[in-house]
Amino acid sequence: MTSRKVRTEGGSAVVEFVMLTVVVIVPLFYIVMAVFHVQRASFGVTAASVAGARAFVQADSLGSAEQHWETAAKVTLADHGVVESQITRRCEPQCFVPGSIVEVRIVAQQPLPLAPRIFGEALTSVTVESVHREPFGRYRADGT
Repeated sequence: MTSRKVRTEGGSAVVEFVMLTVVVIVPLFYIVMAVFHVQRASFGVTAASVAGARAFVQADSLGSAEQHWETAAKVTLADHGVVESQITRRCEPQCFVPGSIVEVRIVAQQPLPLAPRIFGEALTSVTVESVHREPFGRYRADGT
């Protein structure tokens, strides 16, 4: 008669699960979180450029437009959690003239989550930018 050897499995499933978690799931989770942070900043910058341009165009006078457009953009950025940004505005051909165009540009640096700053800002953040152009009404009275 032949004797059969019975193979027994050792307890290596726990080690495999830990290695799989460390090698695959943790980096995947970090990538998803980084994408969510950048997408939130992108939505915030886009909404802020639209809000700033519309606040400028809807103002009654040039003086009130100057006060309201930047405030509208900053409040919108704060609502979306964007803290570091550069906000600029320009008018073509000039501000508050019927038929002109107001352009609001916002550039923000979105830091990546858990990224140490010792590597420099270029490696630990993503630049997000938005430009919105809003026409000043052709049939609107000159508010200057």
